[in-house]
Amino acid sequence: MDRIVDNTGAGAHRRFSRGARLFLAPFLLPLLLCAGGASAAGYSCPRTPGISPEMGIVSRYYGPSVDATFSTMNPRAVDQQKPVRARVAAPVVLLNRLADDYSRADDLDRREVGECISGLVHEMARHAYLTQPKSKEDRYYRDWLMVATLTTLLGIDDDHLDKALDSRTREWISGAAAESEAFFRSQPPDNHYYWNGLSLILSGAVLRDTSIEDAGKRVLSRGISQINEQGMLPAEVARGKRATHYHLFAAIPLAAMDHVEGVGKQAALSRLTRAILLDLSEGKAGPIAKIAGPQDPSESLPGLRLLGRYLPEDRALKSFYLATIAEQPDSFFFLGGSVKRFESALDRSRARLQGTRAE
Repeated sequence: MDRIVDNTGAGAHRRFSRGARLFLAPFLLPLLLCAGGASAAGYSCPRTPGISPEMGIVSRYYGPSVDATFSTMNPRAVDQQKPVRARVAAPVVLLNRLADDYSRADDLDRREVGECISGLVHEMARHAYLTQPKSKEDRYYRDWLMVATLTTLLGIDDDHLDKALDSRTREWISGAAAESEAFFRSQPPDNHYYWNGLSLILSGAVLRDTSIEDAGKRVLSRGISQINEQGMLPAEVARGKRATHYHLFAAIPLAAMDHVEGVGKQAALSRLTRAILLDLSEGKAGPIAKIAGPQDPSESLPGLRLLGRYLPEDRALKSFYLATIAEQPDSFFFLGGSVKRFESALDRSRARLQGTRAE
C-alpha cells in the first residue's frame, strides 16, 4: 500500500504530516472545482471529470518491492505519480463529495443528489472505469476505489440505488469483482488481499449476489487464520517501521467483513485489536515494535473506530481507544469519505445479503 491519508471531510483543517499532504494534494483541486453543491434554486450536478479504463499506478517507494515495505518515499516518483493518481481517483473524489451532499440534503435535494450519483456511476460503468489494470499497484488501488464507490451506493435510498444499478453498471461491478478475485486468488494473505475481500463482499451486497459474497467470505476466513496467538499478522510484521500501520490497515477490512458476516470469529480480531492498541499506546514497548523495531505513525487512525467491537477487557486500552478516536476526523477516502457512513453501509450490506439468502 502507498501511504494512505484521507481527510477530505470535516477534519480537513487539522495539521497533517508531510506524507498526508503528498497524498491529499492531487485531490484538493477536484474538490475545489466540485464545491458548487446545493443552492436555494435546487441542486446542480458538478461537472463529471474525465473517466478512463486506463490506470497507471506505480510504486512511489524506494526499493525493489512493489509494496511500501521499505517505507521511504522517492520524491521523484511521488511527483511523477501526482497527475496519474489525480486522474484515476477524480471520479471517486467527486462521488465521495456527492455522498456528503446526499447525507446532508433535504428531501428535494436528496432526490436530485441521488440522480447525480446515479448519473456519475453510469458514466463510470460506460467508460469501463478501472477495468484495465496492468500492475499490482493498479489492482491494489482499484480495490480501494471500488470499496469507496460501493460504500456510496450502499448509502443511498432503495429507489436511487435501483436506478443506479442498470444492466451496464451491474456488469461493470460484477466484472471488476471477478477479475480482482481471480488475480488475488494466487496472492499472499496480506492487507491488499483483505481489501480485495471487502470489495467482494460489498459488491455482493450491492448486487445482492451471494456467489460474489462467498468469494469475499473465503478471504475473511483465510485472513482470520493469519492472526497468531499474539494478535499479530506475519505478513505485516515484516514491514519494518510501518508494521503497526499495516496491522491497522489490514484490520480495517477484516473487521468490516466480519461486521457484515457476523461469523463469530471475534476472538482473533480481539487479539489483533489488542496488539494494535498496545503498540499505538506504548510505542517501542508494544508487541509489534518489539519484533519489528520503532514504528512510524499510522495515517489510518480514523479507521480505528471500526475496531470498537473487538476491544479487549482492559480499562486502560479502552480509555486509550476512546481518547484516540475522539481526536480523529470522520474521514477516510477509501471508505467513501466518512467512517460513520461506512459503518452504516456495512449494516445495509448485512441486511441486503441476509434478505437475499432468505429469498
